[in-house]
Amino acid sequence: GFHNILISKWDIKLSMQIINSWLNTMSSETGWIPREQIRGGESKSQVPQGFEIQNPFIANPPTFIFAIRNFIDYYKYYSEVKNEIKLEKLLININEKLKKWIEYFSSTQMNSKKKVYQWNGRDSSHNYPSGFDDLPRGMIPNDEESHLDLTLWVLELIKTMSHLNEIVDNHHDITIKSYNKLQQNINDNIRKQLLDKELEIGRAH
Repeated sequence: GFHNILISKWDIKLSMQIINSWLNTMSSETGWIPREQIRGGESKSQVPQGFEIQNPFIANPPTFIFAIRNFIDYYKYYSEVKNEIKLEKLLININEKLKKWIEYFSSTQMNSKKKVYQWNGRDSSHNYPSGFDDLPRGMIPNDEESHLDLTLWVLELIKTMSHLNEIVDNHHDITIKSYNKLQQNINDNIRKQLLDKELEIGRAH
């Protein structure tokens, strides 16, 4: 995902192929995207055995959103007319995938009591799913945790969906209102559950 921030600026078509290929590995039932894409014996030899079998309840940050925002800007401001139909079809596919991704995060990574998000799969020493492997967190993982970083990732994913729907959704006014409402709910829950009022900063529990 982060690599494609640069690639999408250098070669937008190549970046679209990469992102589309990754999104097409998404489970059509759950919206889960595997972290490791092991293709053939040579690739498998480079992956530790413990990571070959992956847990569909363990998520990873939706870093593709940064490249997708570049796609949106390209479509709006830079694309040639002859490329717009092809690009629009790609964005429609991306839109459907991101809808499923939001559903995945909400169904598998949600702290249902606090209405914010938490990483599944962390232990007392690492939170490998988050990408911030050694960021200090509570010593004993539990179901009551709330993780600010994942909650903000989902918030940014929803913002990207809102921008995308301005292009691909014929009823985008209604859809964008629903995404704006969802963003507001998450922001309210961040302030309620994750804001240290004395320090006026967010924190994870």
